[in-house]
Amino acid sequence: MATHELTQHIMVPTQIHGHTLDVVITRSDDKLVVININVALPSISDHSIIHFNISHQLPPIIRQSVERRSFKNFNSATFKSDLESTDLFKQASLMENPNNVDDLFDLYDSTMESLLDKHAPRRKIILRKVPGCPWFDGTCASSKKQTRRLERQFRNSPSEERMPLANPG
Repeated sequence: MATHELTQHIMVPTQIHGHTLDVVITRSDDKLVVININVALPSISDHSIIHFNISHQLPPIIRQSVERRSFKNFNSATFKSDLESTDLFKQASLMENPNNVDDLFDLYDSTMESLLDKHAPRRKIILRKVPGCPWFDGTCASSKKQTRRLERQFRNSPSEERMPLANPG
């Protein structure tokens, strides 16, 4: 255990034949503190029940204010109509060779910015930064996303199999 920098906190037998089979192990460099260890005598099975508390410090919650565009009420037909009435659209439809590419880019940038400000206004939101979990990788995230999608799909599409669940009685 010491080779792998692990600490075993149970120092008494946990099985009726005198063996220590049930353990509480932490990394030596962990900030976890195992306290109030109680090894109950075996009663239901031949193993003891181990009760213990872990004292640990939660990381501080970090909040960050960011701006995002709200596309909730975005209407593509009115956006298209407004876009067609801009100088950018008029220049693009004439298919002229631009004299200055920088001017054309500036026109594109300002036109799109003003149209988006009108049709998808910016709004401030507060994000909560969550400390990373080493085990929650891309595979877990995509699995969770698919599970939530299937749950929504299940809730929103009643079927004959679900009818007894939806209307018990």
